Amino acid sequence: MAGERARGLKLLEQEEYYEALVWLMLAADAEDEEAIEALEGLLTAELVAPEDETLAEFQVGCWYLRGMHVKADADNARAHLRLAAGAVGEVFDAKRFARDPEAVVEELRKQIGLPDTIDLRQPLGPAMPDTPGNVHPRHLK
Repeated sequence: MAGERARGLKLLEQEEYYEALVWLMLAADAEDEEAIEALEGLLTAELVAPEDETLAEFQVGCWYLRGMHVKADADNARAHLRLAAGAVGEVFDAKRFARDPEAVVEELRKQIGLPDTIDLRQPLGPAMPDTPGNVHPRHLK
């Protein structure tokens, strides 16, 4: 996942912190040590809000589930969606996810407060206060 790491690091240099977070998460999933260090630094420096982390975990989980921008991977999808659920105080139902992952995603989308018009191909963040689910206004139609 060197491509994801390179993209994440470039976005980090450009101070596009939300998008850097997403791409570094993807590279870190492949156990890319440089990406893991950069991701830890991004989070430690608090360059992204907790709401950004929630949006990114949800988005990356959906990408893995649907094979968007990355190869489909149910295990990584489950891991990221579990973190997104925990961030909003929800219990992630792994058994239900195994049976009907899209239903779990839809329920989690509602729990986060995201509108049903979101385009997961586009960055959900950076988080914006006073929008449904703190989603970036580009998703509000």
